[in-house]
Amino acid sequence: VLTGVFVLAAGINLPFMFLVSRPQVYETSILFGQVFLLLGMVGLVRAFLSECLQPGWFALAGLGWGLAVGSRYSLVGAVGVLTLFTLLYGVRKCPRRRAAALALLTPLGLVAGLLLAYNVARFGNPLETGFAYQLTIPHDPARVFSPAYLPANAALYWGYPLTWRDTFPFLHFQSF
Repeated sequence: VLTGVFVLAAGINLPFMFLVSRPQVYETSILFGQVFLLLGMVGLVRAFLSECLQPGWFALAGLGWGLAVGSRYSLVGAVGVLTLFTLLYGVRKCPRRRAAALALLTPLGLVAGLLLAYNVARFGNPLETGFAYQLTIPHDPARVFSPAYLPANAALYWGYPLTWRDTFPFLHFQSF
């Protein structure tokens, strides 16, 4: 069950074609969000392979997932689901449940606290991430995050062909 959740979370949060076609500064945060998300999954798998006897692997999972959210706030949903499933289904099977849960949650809490402090220092509000300052449209979550965008985004991801270039990035997502 956990493997399926991991694969689903990685698949949903991996905007591969966009990254391949535009390796610029903006895409770096997306890429590192994925790197840290997968690092957390590696830590979790290693924790379970060690039969939960080495809580440091849970700490690596928590740190990776915390840094994933720090790199890309849109990963907070995936990290939340992964953490919840890990605590509800994975840690329960560990002989030292409290140590495993503490090892997982401590780095997550530390990174969350640092992000909140950074937001206060930069924007004066712990919950402001700078998102409202980036958009030219009025801040209306219903207009920014809407299921109505799914068909168009799916068409862009899977409907436009890739072309080959002689320079990096070698695969190019065609403009529309």
